[in-house]
Amino acid sequence: MSADDDLSRTVEQHPEAVEETALSYAGVLETAKRLVPLDQGAASANQGESKTMEAILDERLQSSGCQLETPELPGLDSRSRFALACLRCVNDFQTSLVREQDRPGWPGLGLKDARVITAMLEIVVYWGIAPCLLPGVGVPVSKRSRTSLDKIEGSLPKRGESETKNVQSEALLYNIVHGLSSLISSEISFVVVTLTSRYLADIYAALLQIAYAPIPASTLVDTVGTGTRPDAAFTGDNAPALTSQEREESKRLFESIYSSVLIQYNPFLHIYLRWKSVDSVLSLRALMSLFGSPSQPAPPWLRRLCGRLMSQILLRPTGVSALFNCLLEGEGDDEPPNINKLEQIARLILSVPAQTASPEQYFSIICPQIIELLHAPKKLSAFSRAAAFLTTRFMMTQPALAQQHLVGELTLPLLSFYVADKSNAPPSDRNETDLDGNRILANEGDVTTSVRDVQTLLVANEPNPSIMTSLTKVIPPLYFIYDFATQSGSHLKSELFDVLQTFFRLADTEDGLIVLRRIAVDLPKDRTAKVSAGESGGVVLALPSDDFRIPLDANRFADFLKQVNNEPLTGEFFLQLLEYHATAKHNDSDEHFVIGALTPLILAIMDRFGESIVKKPGQIISFVKNMLLDGDPESMSMAMGLLAATFSNDTVTIERKHRPVLDEILIILQTLTLSEDEELRQIARDLRTLIVIKGPAGSRSDGGDTARAKSEETIREAFKELVDPLLPVRAHGMSLLRNLVLQRDPVAAERLDDITSLYLDQIEDADSFIYLNAVKGLSALTDAYPQKALSKIANRYQDDKFRMDYRLRIGEALLQTIQRCGEVFGKYAPQILPPVLKVMHDPAKELRSSALSLIACVGETAPLSLLPFLYQIMDYIRNLLQIEKTVETRRGAIVNFLSLIRGLGDSLLQTLPTDILRDMYRQLRIVESTDPDELTRMHARVALADLKTVLTNFVSPS
Repeated sequence: MSADDDLSRTVEQHPEAVEETALSYAGVLETAKRLVPLDQGAASANQGESKTMEAILDERLQSSGCQLETPELPGLDSRSRFALACLRCVNDFQTSLVREQDRPGWPGLGLKDARVITAMLEIVVYWGIAPCLLPGVGVPVSKRSRTSLDKIEGSLPKRGESETKNVQSEALLYNIVHGLSSLISSEISFVVVTLTSRYLADIYAALLQIAYAPIPASTLVDTVGTGTRPDAAFTGDNAPALTSQEREESKRLFESIYSSVLIQYNPFLHIYLRWKSVDSVLSLRALMSLFGSPSQPAPPWLRRLCGRLMSQILLRPTGVSALFNCLLEGEGDDEPPNINKLEQIARLILSVPAQTASPEQYFSIICPQIIELLHAPKKLSAFSRAAAFLTTRFMMTQPALAQQHLVGELTLPLLSFYVADKSNAPPSDRNETDLDGNRILANEGDVTTSVRDVQTLLVANEPNPSIMTSLTKVIPPLYFIYDFATQSGSHLKSELFDVLQTFFRLADTEDGLIVLRRIAVDLPKDRTAKVSAGESGGVVLALPSDDFRIPLDANRFADFLKQVNNEPLTGEFFLQLLEYHATAKHNDSDEHFVIGALTPLILAIMDRFGESIVKKPGQIISFVKNMLLDGDPESMSMAMGLLAATFSNDTVTIERKHRPVLDEILIILQTLTLSEDEELRQIARDLRTLIVIKGPAGSRSDGGDTARAKSEETIREAFKELVDPLLPVRAHGMSLLRNLVLQRDPVAAERLDDITSLYLDQIEDADSFIYLNAVKGLSALTDAYPQKALSKIANRYQDDKFRMDYRLRIGEALLQTIQRCGEVFGKYAPQILPPVLKVMHDPAKELRSSALSLIACVGETAPLSLLPFLYQIMDYIRNLLQIEKTVETRRGAIVNFLSLIRGLGDSLLQTLPTDILRDMYRQLRIVESTDPDELTRMHARVALADLKTVLTNFVSPS
């Protein structure tokens, strides 16, 4: 569409309709184009000379038929008169435009015509209003963008510089601003929209200056001698041009514009549409621009006034939304808004205005608007992010009020989860029931909205402890809703998990523990609302008809904790569960809960997290000891699982102060290795090995002693291999330790008790490969450290609490030790022989045979060491041959005789008393002639033959 001949086209299309008003509409447009000829550059060629500029302006006024002088305001300069002429022309254009735009088929305002009208409004504002404003009032010209006025004048006049006095300036300002205000109040058109969208700040500045600017004291006169300040009592040349009535009129005019509802023009439909809160948005922008800048601050009276007016806007039903529109203009939804803008919004909204009765009243008006903005249709929009940020700041500054008016209202549907019966159920006009016929406390829409609000607060916001603390009561219901949603396939599942994961990852440990305990311990024991399925795939909270307790599925809860992936928090929570388990188990009221819910939960967490759950081994160790002493099979199983997790974690360090408790646990585990349950024995044995290997060690090398450091590394490697599932690797670990022992390594000597315990435990292994290596290790210990190792080994051999098979293997290790000691065995005989003699009286024939074999070995290798026990041994053998019916034992007794005879050899007669020799001879003759076992009789004959040889050698030495 061409913009040069708009009127011609209108006449051609509607000649009969336009004929009446063509002269008026055309005349106004022609006058406007003569006043502001945008297609000519005559003025720009002479902008350096002020007189030339005045001449050009007067010439345009004459050519357009405008008055050169204004009788009501004499003495104005050319620019001021030109501005008034433009104002009158715009008024005329508004009148004709209103009539024209109502006619059917009106093509709309052309582009060039619109530019002319816009340029005239700029002249009115820049030449009429700007020079009359006080310093600091209004928007500085230097802050404005280039406009079409640059084609008329290259440089704009500075604010406050005018050829007129205060009287003319204030009167001129009054006339112009009232003229513009009348335009705003007239019927909506292009002129009105342009004024309100571009120059509202200038109109506000002018009206506020006229109505509220303080009057200099030098111009005031106390006419009645009372010290009062009547606005109309002025004298001299400085008398103000405006009366008090005119100032009051300006106040009323400002209020009418300030509180009016403006209109938005749609250029495509050529119509004007009502736009909610556009008045508040434009007013806020205008008032904020009047605050000035640090380099050009506004006067204090204006800043106070603008602040009060902005607070009034916030108190409107859409005031917060208007502020968001004002400050977040241009912010996209893909990225978070500028933090400085968010901080500015928070400061403005959270500052309680003086005109409100109380903070409670103010926030009761503001918070519903914030809630509405959180409900933005698009998730994580700029508005919802800003609302979430504002909520966080509110919680930081006014936590009680924020909880009452904002967070509490947002989460109210979720908090109905805590409603247990009709007595504390809130009244409701809705008669809704779930699929089971229970009364609905929070329907699908309310629950969904509340979940998404909480999600916005957490996800669209910076981590903040205040928000986390305020949500501690909401998260437990959210978990049970999430648990239900995962089972029912509700569409809320992902949003709920997003909220829960964010909370448990960002909340501090104290808040997280409060919530987890409430979920796992408190709520399953209390009456709550029931989570039910909604008709549209959502979730509702309903009032149960019976005594309802919401169940906690231990496995699903443990899986949830694993998904959250906050191991420090889970570790602390796990310790709390253990402490509660220890105390509640003996409480009759909690015993059912502990058995039915708490114990499965502890086991489920241990199963999911394993060794990573252990963060504080000291507490775990103390707890395990008490559970092992409890004697309950379930508690013992849990305790051993905890021990395995603790000592399997390479990141856990066991301190030396825990050693006494560990020693007690080792003793308890040792008793468990005697259990009839093979699986329990194996677990206890493996745990003993783990504790010994990874328990507190001695002092470490400081790095200066290379040999010691190498030994420490070898021991660590050996210990690590001892818990390897591969048998050759474990055997290699025992071989490394055996070599260190035989080398009498000082580091191995410091851990001699641990190494001895390891070999004694490994000797019970079912695999002969491991068992034989353990026997070799014990033999090495008795070789290198006989005094320390032999007594411990011998005590195990005689202890009837151990299984027979284990004791027989210990006997085999003692046998190797005796053989390796040889003649020097006598030095250690007091440590070994008493336990062996005790085993000779054991009820098990296998152990009696083992002890007899050891005595026989001693008799062959170091017979003199038996002299202190000779009568005891001979008496036992004699009684055994007379009473014992077991063939193997009788054979062992005869072998003992034979070993003793051969061991002493020719010194037999000098060493043994005569009565013992006589009894030995007599008993051998009886066995040879009467024993039913052929092999026993044969051993007896061999022993008699050896005894005769000794006697013959004694009688005839040659």
